[in-house]
Order: sequence, then structure tokens, then C-alpha cells
Amino acid sequence: QVETAGLLDLETAWRAGDTALIANATIRDFAAAFPQAYRVVFVDRNRDWTIQLMDLLAGQGTSLVVVGAGHLAGPDSLVVMLEEAGARLRRIQ
Repeated sequence: QVETAGLLDLETAWRAGDTALIANATIRDFAAAFPQAYRVVFVDRNRDWTIQLMDLLAGQGTSLVVVGAGHLAGPDSLVVMLEEAGARLRRIQ
């Protein structure tokens, strides 16, 4: 069963750009309880996606990339990795 209040808090955090709250809601407990799975599901996957997305950004045209909120918050986030790879990102609402 999905907790509605938790989803509303996540939506509020998303709209506000509160990445700390998003990380707390989506990955903090998972990373603490299952560090190896966290590394595979988030860190390794985000690293692989960063390579693919940097190639995509080097091309032409417009692309839409959709990922779960947990991939966009925290120190191992896709956002952090893309910025470290040289991408210039900006949050839009």
C-alpha cells in the first residue's frame, strides 16, 4: 500500500527543488539498509547513464529523459554526475 501523505511530501519537495528532502524520502534508508544494492541501483546506474547522456547531449536535437526521483537527489545523483562531467543543468518547473 502506498502512503498518500508520503507521496504528497515528495511532490511538494519536488516542486520546491528540495533535493535533500527528496533524498531522504527516496534513497537514505535504502542506502543505509542495502549499501551494495544502492551502489548497483543508483551509483552504478547513474554513472552509466551519465556517459550515455553526455553522448546524447553532444548530438543534435531535443531529447526527453525520464528517471525516478531518487536518481536526481543526493551526492551520487545523476545531476551531480552530469555536472561533474561538464553538463550545465538548470531546474525548470
